[in-house]
Amino acid sequence: MTEALTLRLEGGLAVLGLNPRLPLDEGAHRFAAQTAQEITTGLEGVARLARERAVARAMADAEREVLTGVFELAPAFMAVLRGPEHVYELSNPAYDQLVGHRPVLGRSVREALPELEGRGFFELLDQVFATGVPFVGNEVPVPLQPAPGAPIEPRYLNFVYQTMRNADGAVSGILVTGVDVTALVEARQIIERALAETERIARERDAEGRQLRTVLEQAPLAITITGPGGEIRFANPAFERLFALPAGATRAQRAELYAGYHLDGRALGADDWPGARAVDRGETVEGEVIQVVRRDQEGSRFTVWISSAPVRDGEGRIAGAVVIFRDITSERRTEEQLRHAQRLQAVATLAGGVAHEVNNALQATLGFGAFVLRGLGPEHAQAADMRLVLQSAERAARVSQQLLAFTRQQVTQPRALDLAELVIDLRPVLQQLLGADKLLELAEPHGPLPRIMADPAQVERILINLVANARDASETGDQVTIAVDRIAPPDLDDARFAEMGFRIAPGEYVRLSVVDTGHGMAPETMSRMFDPFFITKPVGEGTGLGLSMVYGTVKQHGGYIGARSMEGQGTTMEVYWPTVQAKASATRNDADVPAAGSGRGRVVLVADDEPLVRALVERTLVEEGYVVQAAEDGWAALTLVEQGGVQPDLVVTDVIMPRRNGRQLHDAVVARWPDLPVLFISGHTGDEAVLQRLIPTGAPFLHKPFRPEALAETVAGLLRSRQTA
Repeated sequence: MTEALTLRLEGGLAVLGLNPRLPLDEGAHRFAAQTAQEITTGLEGVARLARERAVARAMADAEREVLTGVFELAPAFMAVLRGPEHVYELSNPAYDQLVGHRPVLGRSVREALPELEGRGFFELLDQVFATGVPFVGNEVPVPLQPAPGAPIEPRYLNFVYQTMRNADGAVSGILVTGVDVTALVEARQIIERALAETERIARERDAEGRQLRTVLEQAPLAITITGPGGEIRFANPAFERLFALPAGATRAQRAELYAGYHLDGRALGADDWPGARAVDRGETVEGEVIQVVRRDQEGSRFTVWISSAPVRDGEGRIAGAVVIFRDITSERRTEEQLRHAQRLQAVATLAGGVAHEVNNALQATLGFGAFVLRGLGPEHAQAADMRLVLQSAERAARVSQQLLAFTRQQVTQPRALDLAELVIDLRPVLQQLLGADKLLELAEPHGPLPRIMADPAQVERILINLVANARDASETGDQVTIAVDRIAPPDLDDARFAEMGFRIAPGEYVRLSVVDTGHGMAPETMSRMFDPFFITKPVGEGTGLGLSMVYGTVKQHGGYIGARSMEGQGTTMEVYWPTVQAKASATRNDADVPAAGSGRGRVVLVADDEPLVRALVERTLVEEGYVVQAAEDGWAALTLVEQGGVQPDLVVTDVIMPRRNGRQLHDAVVARWPDLPVLFISGHTGDEAVLQRLIPTGAPFLHKPFRPEALAETVAGLLRSRQTA
């Protein structure tokens, strides 16, 4: 029995066991077992163990409650992912808010957050789970959908993937913890962008400042920037050039230091300058025109256009002013020339219309008056009266010629002319005109002079008028000098011509100068000296058309005229004639003109639309023995030729006529009889270019009014030339 049993103690209990090595008979009771245990100390241990376990459970519950509170209330997001599929086991509210409160528990991260597919996050979780190495990400952009159907928004997260292990140390899951730093990143980005923009603006402003300074320094306008006291803080080179100042001389000076004048001649006070008004009173000045004295030329003034405006600081206080100057001296001169030209054009239009009617009336007066005087005889009591009538008509004719010269509506007969020779040939006349109490000096030209293309008679009239004006402006003992010289492009000084009031085209010119040492002209007189009927002489002395005639004739020849003068220092009149290549010029010498005599039955065809003139021409020629066929215009004249079948020996025709004009009549008869002489007569004052086009070059011409003797002499001379040709 003893060998069949074993006894052991477990936890204070006696356990009786059967020895398996002993054989047992089937159906026999081999032994009986009985156990016994002392339970006094065992019960105490059980009770103690129960108490310990209860305390442990209470502590665990308390810790669990704390941990649960921390997990739920933590501002950082947390989530527990179990297994290699990363199935959500836990997530706190912060995490739920991050993912848009979508249901995630029990779902894999791939199912719960499909917007992360292809972004590398799932692969990163797989790597952490497989290797057990945690991952820390800072400001990682994570695209998340904040709510179902909402657009995906990028969130910037700082997070950690931390592995979780079981009792045997194997990785069982991943703890995801982190914070949403989107607001912080965006704020920093805003600040960085603002700083970058600030730097860009600063760079641009710096570049703009440099560019602005370059623009100001290179600007053609004179610009100054003044301080609150009016001191000049910046002045560009154009300002220094305009006011003839050395570079940098304007620093700490006020622009009011320069002498200035209103256009009416009143001096500008220190407070009148636009810059001072802008600084002192906050006044904005736009386009005020004043005159300023240039410092390098005593008494020389130039006209400036000024604009100024105050510059204010952020509080609205005047911190200075910007002032812009523009030299408009030449512009004002050009405007005055334009106004002068407009006045001349208006007067020319009026004078031309008047001269046309006056010429026809004077033609009849002079012509028929000559017939009356001849009929009365020199001893008749009324002969002296008739001679006075004719003298008055001739004086009126001269005035009409001056008007035509002024309006540039004369028909000129230019030829290649040596201006120096003409002056020498005219010297006796000029000396007599000047008077014995004044000296006439002809300056020797420097070298040979080119010829000019001009009408000699008109050039002589110009010289006579200029010398007459010099005489009237001079006192006894004064000298008048006439000079002729060549002016080539190197000598064409624009400033010189601008001073005289015109601009000259490039080219070669012959200059005619008439210089006197008389009392000179005031600026006001010079500005109007070419105006028709402007006169400084006493009433009754002169017509005021002398210089107007000179101006018109010079312009008609394509030349220029101007004057330089100062009161008490004399006057220099300068005429610039365009040069031409010397050409042989066949001119008619007055000595070759045959005297008037019998026409001996020669036929003269006369065409003129003015009845009085036509009657005068007809009577003059009839008295000379000519057979006259008179017509009222070119068409009627051709009709007479065709119907009469008689070839005329000469044609006298007006230039401007209805139906067919003089040029058309000329072309028709010359086409039939090429050597037939045609004499043009006209008192018309239309456009010079039109008249020149209507009168063939070199054609004989008589300007109305003319004396009957002049007509007879011209006709006889033309017929005689035809015979000797």
